[in-house]
Amino acid sequence: MSVYKIIAVCLFSIGTPAFVFAGQSGKGRILVLADKINNKVSPLTTGVCLEDVNHEIYGGIYSQMIFGESFEEPSSPPPITGFMYEAGRRKNDMGKEWQVADNILCAPATEGARLIAENTLLAKGRIGVEVYFDDRTPGVAGLIVKVSDSATGTDNFNGYEISLDPNANKLVFGKYQHKWEKLKRVNCPIQLQKWIPLEVEMGENGIQIFVNGTNYIDYNDSSPLAKGLAGVRTWQHAAKFKNFSVTDSNGTKQIPFIKAANDQVSSMWTAYREGNAEGTFAIETDKLFNGRQDQKITFQSGTGRVGIANSGLNMRGMYFQKDKDYEGVLWVRADKPVSLNLSLEDKSGKTSYAQQKVSVKDSNWQKIEFTMTSSGEDEYGKFCISLTEPGSVVVGYAFLQPGQWGRFKGLPVRLDVAEALIRQKVTVIRYGGSMVNSPEYCWKKMIGSRDLRPPYKGFWNSYSSNGWGILDFMNFCEAAGFVYLPALNIEETPEDMADFIEYIHGGNETVWGQKRVADGHPEPYKLKYIQIGNEEKVDDYYLERFKLLAAAIWSRDPNMIPVVADLVYFKHISDPFKVEGSLTINTLAAHKEILKFAKENNNPVWFDVHVWNDEPNDPDKLHRGMGMRSFVDALDKLADGAQFKVCIFEENANNHQLRRGLGHAHMINEIQRYEHEMPILCAANCLQPDKQNDNGWNQGLLFLTQSKVWGQSPYYVTQMISGSYQPLCVESYVDSYNNSLDVTACKSLDGKTLSLRVVNMDRFDIKTEIDLMQFALAQSDAQVIQIKGNLDSVNTAENPELIVPKESKIQVPGKNERVKYTFPANSFTIINFKS
Repeated sequence: MSVYKIIAVCLFSIGTPAFVFAGQSGKGRILVLADKINNKVSPLTTGVCLEDVNHEIYGGIYSQMIFGESFEEPSSPPPITGFMYEAGRRKNDMGKEWQVADNILCAPATEGARLIAENTLLAKGRIGVEVYFDDRTPGVAGLIVKVSDSATGTDNFNGYEISLDPNANKLVFGKYQHKWEKLKRVNCPIQLQKWIPLEVEMGENGIQIFVNGTNYIDYNDSSPLAKGLAGVRTWQHAAKFKNFSVTDSNGTKQIPFIKAANDQVSSMWTAYREGNAEGTFAIETDKLFNGRQDQKITFQSGTGRVGIANSGLNMRGMYFQKDKDYEGVLWVRADKPVSLNLSLEDKSGKTSYAQQKVSVKDSNWQKIEFTMTSSGEDEYGKFCISLTEPGSVVVGYAFLQPGQWGRFKGLPVRLDVAEALIRQKVTVIRYGGSMVNSPEYCWKKMIGSRDLRPPYKGFWNSYSSNGWGILDFMNFCEAAGFVYLPALNIEETPEDMADFIEYIHGGNETVWGQKRVADGHPEPYKLKYIQIGNEEKVDDYYLERFKLLAAAIWSRDPNMIPVVADLVYFKHISDPFKVEGSLTINTLAAHKEILKFAKENNNPVWFDVHVWNDEPNDPDKLHRGMGMRSFVDALDKLADGAQFKVCIFEENANNHQLRRGLGHAHMINEIQRYEHEMPILCAANCLQPDKQNDNGWNQGLLFLTQSKVWGQSPYYVTQMISGSYQPLCVESYVDSYNNSLDVTACKSLDGKTLSLRVVNMDRFDIKTEIDLMQFALAQSDAQVIQIKGNLDSVNTAENPELIVPKESKIQVPGKNERVKYTFPANSFTIINFKS
């Protein structure tokens, strides 16, 4: 045992109350041995994972204001008069039509799609409908009431749901505030092939629910939702609806289900007619521009306008700023010459902030570039393309972005998002995730003019654009000063992978190096790492793909580090060939062969393991997946001299609350004091457009709308740790009540700065004495940076700084005296000492 450990054991084991606090509520002791260096600390453990999921790219960092720029989304289901449609999970619900016949609505089984009646805004009243089920397959269908703030996504709205579950014979009552909360689930006999009356009586606080005239639920909500709209919803079960009715102080009115005229318009756009103009809209599949379909607009007769409008991501609105210019590109064609009107407008279309008329010459595809300056400010604007005279036009692509004033260093990147990431003090960004698993995700489709890049069927979005891809990501990271790490599809050919390395690192004498220069990047990129795939099953197939692609990489650059895209290990690994707790494999046999391959080529290889990090004060949920420690040990046994490291490219959670921030701090603490250097940790998700989740993930660090950005607690934890980074982790010991304190201590190379990082995971304050051994305090005070609050706290667009770090100073004692400090409940604290 080292002399330092002897000292620590003595201090923490003797029975003097002044030294031992583990049994005393609210007390603790920290010992730091400042001259005992445990390991070096990588500066890259404060990274983020950026993925094309939940609109982090399209609707997020990408400066493109139009969502659906390639018109690839199919036409929305034929509209129903007086109702609005919202898809649940886009990739599962698009194209599932809600049919109407004889005033009966036939609703398909969806992932939470909703049909909302437009004129049903109520705080009090009665909503009724009759529901019909053909079978008892799992799933529910029924009413939704007090609906507000609804957009594409399974749970992406506020409101109450009242559903029938014929499989379980249950009545289900719950509440949505952009996430599902079950309130009641009661037994209720549900007959098949019978019309079942379902009614909801709404008071200011109370809700009564009736099935077949019987009151099954009488619920009083302590925090009730205000007024909202009403409609119907299905979840994984088809149903029929009829006799939808609304009762308020004016009496009862029936709202029939009537199929409206079907304008064929790509679903991210809306059709409109003004004045007495007549016109049609059609999806074109001949003489295509660059994808699977284009949009046709025809003005037939009358006066006014016939056109289409785009309101940005999921129609949430575009943000126009007064006296600012906006740049755009259109690709259009017309059988006969026609004038086309472009405009920036308010939501209603009554106010125009900018207009421009352009000419479409003939039936060949024509590129039109334009610039417009907004005369007003509007957070909920739209971009319109219209005709005011007889004729037709086909639009294949539409692009709109802020001028240079609103973009980061002239790149297609939102300026406010880029600046917020820089303020976060991010050190590394990984660009990867399930998006790379799409067969059509290929790097060669992501270069050149963005309007000419082919759209493709993506993993998360079947109608993805290549407007912002791997090279755009790398350009942004270089301009912002971030280390960058892209993931590529494992199905890239070895030839294409070799071309990729030549493109990023090749000189002017190489074919692909010349193309990089022509694309506007004269100097080679500074890329050091490439991940091969994402969350793969590391088996014999992956082994062969990895060997082919890694060999191609090394053939062009022997210094490039390829990274194995592993997944997760929930359980301790004792035997590398008998693995439990993995979601995909039961042996590390392929890992052994990868290590052997790396050794034969005398090159290092890294492994990416993902973890889930939910609750800082629940050991069963704190960084689930920390079987990675035994994973490192298992690789050590298999390495036989091969060089390797293990990283975390996705630290996932199921929330963005303070609890996730504290868990994130705890995770970085553990990684930085781990004796096996884990050089990179990236937290997911880097970005989260507010209230725009399609798949339920709700773990963003930096939130944004079309007009603002703000951080959540894990954003600020990253900022705090990165801003106080020191490269040497020193020995520390902690003794606290209920093991509530997690402590890491790091110092500077010159030994003059000591950064003490403490997570208090308890709901109680911990009064602590701190011994700094072999560290002579030279100043009478120390800097404190701290974030604390309620574990459920989140920052919102309305209150973006509810929970943010606060800085202060504390007085420190003289030589050989302990520092006394009380760490607040549910807090993360950094104390920076100077010697």
